[in-house]
Amino acid sequence: MAHNESIVEPSEPLKSRDLANIRKEVSEGAFLTREYIWMNVLATVVASYGLLQNSTAVVIGAMLIALLLGPINGLALALNDGDWKLLNKALIAEGVGVGLVLLVSVFIGRIHTDVTVGTEILSRTSPNILDLFIALAGGAAGAYALVSPKLKAGIVGVAIATALVPPLSTAGIMFARGEHRLAAGAFLLFVANLVAIQFAASAVLWINGLHQQVESKSLLELFRRNGFSLTLLLGLAIFLFYNFQKSIAVKVLDTTVRSNLERSVPVIRFGASLVDINVVEEKEVIRVYAVVRTPVSIDPSEVDKLERLLVPVDKRPYALNIRSIITKEATKDGWLHIDQQDNNPPATNSSNSAPPKQEENSPVEEPSSRTEPIDQFPPDNSGSESGSDFPADASGESGIESAGITGQ
Repeated sequence: MAHNESIVEPSEPLKSRDLANIRKEVSEGAFLTREYIWMNVLATVVASYGLLQNSTAVVIGAMLIALLLGPINGLALALNDGDWKLLNKALIAEGVGVGLVLLVSVFIGRIHTDVTVGTEILSRTSPNILDLFIALAGGAAGAYALVSPKLKAGIVGVAIATALVPPLSTAGIMFARGEHRLAAGAFLLFVANLVAIQFAASAVLWINGLHQQVESKSLLELFRRNGFSLTLLLGLAIFLFYNFQKSIAVKVLDTTVRSNLERSVPVIRFGASLVDINVVEEKEVIRVYAVVRTPVSIDPSEVDKLERLLVPVDKRPYALNIRSIITKEATKDGWLHIDQQDNNPPATNSSNSAPPKQEENSPVEEPSSRTEPIDQFPPDNSGSESGSDFPADASGESGIESAGITGQ
């Protein structure tokens, strides 16, 4: 029995802790102070450069510096207590903090527009329902750490899990680059985190007795006092669940097309291999832009065969475009994957002599692969001269031949 009593002993402080001290601690963290302003500005600088460097460690450091979580806990307590004075002060502090983070990140984003966007930024531009679940759990953990004296160290983990400054910094950087859709996605992630953290914190504080003017711990009263937050949370959940389903469908389509082409390309053209693909969904058609390394360019008839081998995911047909990057492999014994070793025979001395006969599979002369200008493949989204969404050939050889062909 003594052993069993020691197991439940740690829960006792949750019942005996002075609630007035907790209210004081939460209220002090919700006020707008000089320290609050400077720490959030510095956290934004760290987060912005960590995002631009694509450094996870630096971004985590920014999460620990930021103080945006304090006013959110203040909002949670104010709604539970019906304390409108605390509510106003917490709203002002959070609003000023958000504004500062956006301003600083936009400024940094304008300075470094030439830096390539990495995964640390892109991963925060398309939130889904999983992000909402993380924020709910993090908000509950943070509030529980506030009411439990033995869990103060857990605040560090909560700050990392419920990141607030990195999504805001991402929104500012993307806005500075004119990527308004991506900026909106990052800001939506911040809003989802804020609402989820606030509601979860309100629930935990309520269950632990932090609610004035009401004797009952009824959850109905909790929902009534947090009605606006709950409504907004449900709306976000529906939208983010739709985003989640859509992202899964996009990944399934991309994986299906990629696996089909990886199997089919070497069969259609010996020695060829798939480098990359870009799938663009339109209302009437699914456009697939593929880059292929091959000793001989993929011709239109082969594109047609590859297009027919793609597994349909719905009633929309595929429109396959292939860019052939000519790559030739050789060993000391000769060329690999091609029939003709000498692709550039020497010119004869006689001006009347006929040109050497070309082999059927020779890559030297392929009129069909040059019927369209290269710069039409794929659609120009990057503003570059070629309009290609794909990286340049890694070999950097000047003799690489590229051609875009559209299957009929």
